Amino acid sequence: MQEETDKQLTDAQKKAAAFLTRQGVRFAPAWYAAREAEEEKRKAEETARKEKEMAAAVAWAKAGDVMPDGTVYLGLYKGKDWFVTAGGAKDGDGKNLTMDFNSAAAYAQNLKAHGHDDWIVPPHGGASKEPDILLEMFNNKSKGAFKDTYDEGDSLDSGIYWSSSLASGDPGYARVQGFGDTYQHWTHHKDDTERVSLRCVRAVPHP
Repeated sequence: MQEETDKQLTDAQKKAAAFLTRQGVRFAPAWYAAREAEEEKRKAEETARKEKEMAAAVAWAKAGDVMPDGTVYLGLYKGKDWFVTAGGAKDGDGKNLTMDFNSAAAYAQNLKAHGHDDWIVPPHGGASKEPDILLEMFNNKSKGAFKDTYDEGDSLDSGIYWSSSLASGDPGYARVQGFGDTYQHWTHHKDDTERVSLRCVRAVPHP
């Protein structure tokens, strides 16, 4: 009977029924509400399966290992497991996309990659309580899946990467890291002509 009812409903009618169900309208088809509940249950079970799979992978992971979701494991720092995108921000030609500080922050905030939307610009640490993740990215740049995925040239823009950390004495300056050498310094981030590279990270409390 339900299959026959399904056939009688157009796509528009199905969308309308779903909308009415979400609004709590009582005359929305009960069977459609049950179908939505079943779909939500399926999504929750899939999320739980992926989280379990990730937890198992993290237990044995080392810097440079590719995780089940496609991210690259960086390490455990101050009670959190840190993960890096498979590659840095790129332009339409596949080259490093350089951007100013505010654009980098917006890029990370809006990024949806590897099934996640909680990406951030790597912290430098310093006066904050966060670990120096940008430096750890530099220290592990040649390990596993990280190898050859950073711009390690001597360019003063694409070869340098943003951190999210501001100078405690002058918040007009942000920390950056050169990946072609050990060059790490503060740059005046309020000048939108200062454009360098970005590689986003995310952190998850260690299980």
